[in-house]
Amino acid sequence: MPRARAARRTRLIAGGAVIGCLAAGLSLQLVDRSPAIDLLGSVLYAALIGFAVLLVAPVAPPWVPAAVAFAAAAVIEGLQLTPLPAAISAVVPGAHLVLGSAFDPWDLAAYAVGALVVWVVAHFAR
Repeated sequence: MPRARAARRTRLIAGGAVIGCLAAGLSLQLVDRSPAIDLLGSVLYAALIGFAVLLVAPVAPPWVPAAVAFAAAAVIEGLQLTPLPAAISAVVPGAHLVLGSAFDPWDLAAYAVGALVVWVVAHFAR
């Protein structure tokens, strides 16, 4: 498959995955909170980041969007150990959906799962 055609196909898949992650993640906000729902939300959060990277860089090796997804989500999780996310969320409506509110080490494992999903999709999208 020519490179431009492969990039277009990968972008279509990544775009659909971004929309799916957003829809599923926002839908989870309507469900009663449980540890399983929180972990699924964290998987979707990391996957959303990775699919957004894949949308922008469709010819990057599959490990790139996966690594960026995990790293970005882990940095934001680490920021939850500081008062910064709460301060931003107090001023910016909806920021708590992106920045979270409390550090949870289990989220790091969920981010790894989300990054793995991104890697698998990116690998097979080529």
